[in-house]
Amino acid sequence: MTREKILIVDDEPDVLLLLRKYLLQIGYPPGGIIECCCFQEASLAAEPGIGSVIAALELPDAPAQGTLSGLKSIFPDTPVIIIADTVNGADAFHLLGQGADDYLEKERIGKDVLERSLRYVRVRGRILSDYRRLFDENPAPMFIFEHETFRFLAVNHSALQQYGYSRQEFLSLTADKIRPAEDRQQFLSLVRTDRSQFANFGIWRHKRKDGSIFFVQVDAYTMKFQQQDARLVMALNADEMVHAKTALEAKAREMEALLQSITDGFFAVDEHHRFTYVNSTFERMVHRNHEDLLGKPLWEVFPEAEGTVFGKQYEQAVATRTSVHFEAYYRPLNVWLAANLYPSGNGITAFFMDITERKTLQRAVSLNEQNLKATIDNTEDLIWSVDKELNIISANTSFRKRMQKITGHDVSALKREYFSENSYHEWMHYYGRAFNAESFKVVRTLQSNGQVLHEEVRFNPIHNEHRQVIGVSCISRDITEQQEYLERIEKQNAQLKQIAWIQSHELRRPVANILGLVPCFDLQGMSEQNAEVLRHLEASTMQLDEIIRKITVNAGEKK
Repeated sequence: MTREKILIVDDEPDVLLLLRKYLLQIGYPPGGIIECCCFQEASLAAEPGIGSVIAALELPDAPAQGTLSGLKSIFPDTPVIIIADTVNGADAFHLLGQGADDYLEKERIGKDVLERSLRYVRVRGRILSDYRRLFDENPAPMFIFEHETFRFLAVNHSALQQYGYSRQEFLSLTADKIRPAEDRQQFLSLVRTDRSQFANFGIWRHKRKDGSIFFVQVDAYTMKFQQQDARLVMALNADEMVHAKTALEAKAREMEALLQSITDGFFAVDEHHRFTYVNSTFERMVHRNHEDLLGKPLWEVFPEAEGTVFGKQYEQAVATRTSVHFEAYYRPLNVWLAANLYPSGNGITAFFMDITERKTLQRAVSLNEQNLKATIDNTEDLIWSVDKELNIISANTSFRKRMQKITGHDVSALKREYFSENSYHEWMHYYGRAFNAESFKVVRTLQSNGQVLHEEVRFNPIHNEHRQVIGVSCISRDITEQQEYLERIEKQNAQLKQIAWIQSHELRRPVANILGLVPCFDLQGMSEQNAEVLRHLEASTMQLDEIIRKITVNAGEKK
């Protein structure tokens, strides 16, 4: 015996009695059968526990939409069996389309027919209930709206949570109202023109009850629901995906700008060695546009690179999936390149820097260093530098030969035992002055194999970037010849001064006497010839006195 209640609605008493008789035979208890003779009574009899409704197709007080539609509005989730005088194929299709769960012809009603129909609608109801739960309890937000009016017909729990409405509030809306005002016209136009059974409408903006905007992925299915053309919509929250995509696109633009702004040439190739990206520096470097490179195989664009250092290093990076770094000359472009190749996904990314100028400068510096070293090593001057511990930083060949001669072996530092006590203290004094940031020179006199030698030594402090003295550079030059020449000059100067003194004192005395005696002669009492001789004597003596005076001045004597 079933415990569920059943409602029968018919305005013919004989039909009610017949249905009650069969229901009792089937096993319904007397108290479980509710009889109504009109639509109004049926609406008042609605109560929990009614498992099925059996009703006449036409009732005298049925609402405008008809008996079936009226009953479905009262019992939306209860199976309804319609009793009609006759039912043809078209009528059956119409009834089922309007929401009837089964139909019976009045003349063919019997216990077995009725029991079979009730069993059928219960099974169908369970199936529909399962489908209903599949909709209501689905974790994906879903709703159904009527195609012409956009009125919501159903909504599941996930959609209510997503949009923030109660079920009653949501079902009072139309589908365009859950969108920002500026998007509504586009939505209405699309729905009115799109008639596809299933459609992926992509990403749209939707609006919650609190006014917040978020993104959804919209998929729609055209269907019949409650006898109306409708669309079932699944609106998955795509906010995180859209924001992640936006952030990724922004990062991609940032990376694009970075790669385009760097001074290194950059390219990326896939697992088939096809160019997927090149920056503007690389385009300028190889004299190609990106249209000539993208999608093309590396070796098709640069066949001359195969077999070179570049090709071999590239193949190594591909084979070992490790980064490689090298510098090489690329003859086709007449440039030196510093290359860095990195495995990236299934492909390779490469950075190239034009180092031609640096290599040219390095060669020039190397050549200059070689020339300078040759110059320093070929001079007889001693050139060396020491740090604060007197370790030799650098030294030319002449210095090393001198130290070899003094110590008997090549030295790397100036040690006390290499020098006499006096010599050691003398040199420590000089180094100390230089380490105190003083630049100076000294002239030293020394004996070597019985010969007197003279050398000039210059001391200059070496500073680091903080202007701290970290060493001393020294140059020692043999100035014996110069010194001897100076001594000869000084000796000659002394002799000249002696001559000048003799001239200015010894020779000038008789000249002065002559000049003093000439005026004593009486030229008037003297013959003209003697007077002329005396005048010539006076003039010559004065000329001699002027010559003596000039010699005295040039020799450094004061007149």
